Amino acid sequence: YEGGSVDFKSSVQPVYIDGDPQLLDRIFSNMILNGLQAGGKPPLVFIEVKPAGSFIRVIIQDNGEGIAPEFQDKIFIPYFTTKKSGSGLGLAIAKQGIELSGGKIWFDSSPGKTRFYLEFPVI
Repeated sequence: YEGGSVDFKSSVQPVYIDGDPQLLDRIFSNMILNGLQAGGKPPLVFIEVKPAGSFIRVIIQDNGEGIAPEFQDKIFIPYFTTKKSGSGLGLAIAKQGIELSGGKIWFDSSPGKTRFYLEFPVI
């Protein structure tokens, strides 16, 4: 996105997780694109990777408008979208792919900041 940026921070050495590399690449690409499209001016996405017990936690935060409370319980439902374009499958696929890898995904959101948390067991 024009004028957008992605900032990456990691406090861990490389780790291995169980998962389909292509699916995980698609999940992370989609999550970053969602963050850049979230309405921040300029669009900013912060990614942090850190340990969480026997898991690795990836936090993807944007500076957008936030997810309205009335949509928060629908965000992982297939075909649900708040965008003018898109299929509404990105977060549903992300949830399924992460859970198939033994992980979990959740979020918190307020105006000006949404954080998605992705946790994967380290192998």
